[in-house]
Amino acid sequence: MDRTGLTVPRGILANWFDMPTTDTREFEAWHNHTHMPERLAVEGFLRARRYVAVGKARPGYSNLVLYETATINDLFSDAYAHHKQNPSPTTARLRGALKGMNRQVFADHFSASMAVGGYLVTVLIERGPDFGSSRPVERDALLKVLSRDSQIVSVTCGQEHPPSEGGARPAVWFVEATTLAAAQRAAETLGREGRADFFQLAICNVAARS
Repeated sequence: MDRTGLTVPRGILANWFDMPTTDTREFEAWHNHTHMPERLAVEGFLRARRYVAVGKARPGYSNLVLYETATINDLFSDAYAHHKQNPSPTTARLRGALKGMNRQVFADHFSASMAVGGYLVTVLIERGPDFGSSRPVERDALLKVLSRDSQIVSVTCGQEHPPSEGGARPAVWFVEATTLAAAQRAAETLGREGRADFFQLAICNVAARS
């Protein structure tokens, strides 16, 4: 809880990007063995995952990195800011080579399990304020449908934080599944209102203290 006594939601940092067209082995080695462990050493960071798009991705969406934090405040902490503002020469060079970087912070308004399934679909839904908390009937109806599928192992609803100018707060559903077909079924359930992108897990790393 924060100082007002309200529960502070978990944080989700999502980075969508395209890799450079040159050899990606250096980037993958750096990201897996240096960058992820450095981020997970920051207080509050719990888990990191990197995904690659399934099939032909739209521009800027061939890779996705997700970081989860104990609270949304951890993504605005002095400790995290220090890491971002003081990159190593290698970090600055490799990060600067990425294309179409789209970095967004979400407040986790609902999570059903934290299991990792191997496939992920993200569904962006353009919503007004408080999609995650003020539309429980619609949310629960969607979850009921998803829960019937044994190959769907976790569902998270995140909402953009802080709100965009004008008060609009897009929401993103993150659905983990054990097969691509199950991820596609989830997209059919959620995608009537949003845009779906499909990914396959490349690596998952967990903070040692968690």
